[in-house]
Amino acid sequence: MTIKDHPDGKIILLSQPFGNQSKLFDTIYFAVLFISGTLLFYVTGRDLTSDNLIKGILFFLLSLALIMASFRYINKAAKSENLIVSRTNITVVNGDLIKKRDHRYEMRLVENFRHHIKQPNIPPEMEGQPIDHLVQTRKLTSNDLRTESKVAFDYKGRTIEIGENIYSWEFDELATIIYDITQYDFRAPEQPYEIADDSDVDL
Repeated sequence: MTIKDHPDGKIILLSQPFGNQSKLFDTIYFAVLFISGTLLFYVTGRDLTSDNLIKGILFFLLSLALIMASFRYINKAAKSENLIVSRTNITVVNGDLIKKRDHRYEMRLVENFRHHIKQPNIPPEMEGQPIDHLVQTRKLTSNDLRTESKVAFDYKGRTIEIGENIYSWEFDELATIIYDITQYDFRAPEQPYEIADDSDVDL
């Protein structure tokens, strides 16, 4: 999470293009699929004759499918998410290779602004069983075991989730920024310090 000045207040970079391991894998998938599709397209066009026309058309379609699938992965890797905090609104800006989308939320209608941690989705009947066995037998997938840490808030009866891999101290910093700019306080209450009773200490 990166924080920068903005004409309206502050802009918080929650997710940057090619900014984590998952997006790195998406970039690798893009490269593999794009190169494979391009090579297949080239070889098919070079060897195409009237005798293998149907086969050539099928390979052309396969190469196009590979290239189209590759752009799906590079678009995922290039996704970004920013949060603009102004005096009366917070604006979530989502972007990718194709377009950007802005969603503005009025601060007076934002409720239950919180640090949301999604725990692994393991059914009760599978708890206690070895994780490796559950994955190998395909009873669970990698998505089921993934822990997500996001920022969430309620707005007009809907739950909005933003960010990815947000640590608790980053959320505390974000809540402080929102308070400083908007005066809406979503900070966690401070825990009072316990003062030891010296009378109980043996000398």
